[in-house]
Amino acid sequence: MLRLIIALLTFLALLPGSTLAAELVSIDRVDVRVGDLGTDGRAPVSAHVEGIATVGCGRAVQEPVITRQGSTITVQIAIGPSERTTTCLDVTGRYRWDLNLGRLEIGDYTLTVNDYTTTFTVPGKANGDVIFRPLLQEFVAFFSDQDSSTLLPGRIVVELKDGVDFHALDKDLQQIHGRDTNPAMPELSVRVIEVPPGTEQEAISVLRKNPNVKEVHQDHFTTAD
Repeated sequence: MLRLIIALLTFLALLPGSTLAAELVSIDRVDVRVGDLGTDGRAPVSAHVEGIATVGCGRAVQEPVITRQGSTITVQIAIGPSERTTTCLDVTGRYRWDLNLGRLEIGDYTLTVNDYTTTFTVPGKANGDVIFRPLLQEFVAFFSDQDSSTLLPGRIVVELKDGVDFHALDKDLQQIHGRDTNPAMPELSVRVIEVPPGTEQEAISVLRKNPNVKEVHQDHFTTAD
C-alpha cells in the first residue's frame, strides 16, 4: 500500500501543469563564528550553514533573509515556487551558505535558521579595556606626532686640558650636532655642550676620543627654565 502511495505521488509530481508551493530548506548544520571584540564593544559574527534542498523544474533556492529582534536572529532560506509546464524531475542536493550576521554587542543570542535553532555568546564585558583603549590610542598617537624639538636637549660637561682653546672642540661639535652654551667666555676650561635629546652617550663617546679633553660626563642635574 505504501509503495502504491509513493508511486502515485511521484506520478502526480511529474504531470505538467501542477503548481509547487514554496518551502524551506531542511537545515542540518549551523556553525557560528564570533570574531574579536572591538574597541566599540562589538564583535563580528558569521554563521556557516548547510542543508538539503530539492530543486528542479525551474525551482531554485532563494537568497537567505536575515532579521533580528533583540537577541534573537532569524534566517529564512526558502525554495521558490514554480509552475510546471513540462514533465521534469526534481534534484536533491546539499547547499552551503556563509552568512554575515553583522557586528553584535556583548551578550547571549539565539539563532534560528529555518527549523534549526542554536545559541551563541559574544564574550566579554564593557570593562576598562574597552572603554579606555581608544583614549590610550589617542594619547599615544598625540605624543608620537610631537616634534622631537619640543624635548629638552641633552647636556654634556666637558673639561679641557690646561691651555687648550675651546675651538679645539669645533670638529667634534659638528659631528655630534652639539652647541657650546657659553661661547662668549672662551677662557673657561669647563664647557657645557648641548646635544640632541637621546644622543648624550654617543656624544660622550666622540668627545672622549679628543686628545684635548681631560674629562667628559653627562649633566644629570639640569632642569628646564
